[in-house]
Amino acid sequence: MLYERNMRRIGKRDHLEHAVPATHNAFVYLLEGTSRLGPSETRVSEGQLAVLGPGNVVSIASDVGGRMLLLSAEPIGEPVARRGPFVMNTEEELDRAIDDYRTGRLLDG
Repeated sequence: MLYERNMRRIGKRDHLEHAVPATHNAFVYLLEGTSRLGPSETRVSEGQLAVLGPGNVVSIASDVGGRMLLLSAEPIGEPVARRGPFVMNTEEELDRAIDDYRTGRLLDG
């Protein structure tokens, strides 16, 4: 599997564990509520994103409950260049994308 995405809900005073392939990079985005992630019980609140470290199980606990999005994928190993809302592979591609946006070409397709 190249990627996995799950919308999860956790109840009050609940705990869940979810398997994630050890070869994947993963993150959790909290849509509502608060949760504690991993063995260190790092607190994550609504609107926050937590990038997960290595491992093959995501451990999530909550006192108040919440809803979250868990995403994981195999890294593709490509270079990443970013500026503002633009993400490309190279600085040259970024320059082109920004120029396309400013001149309206990006929006025209």
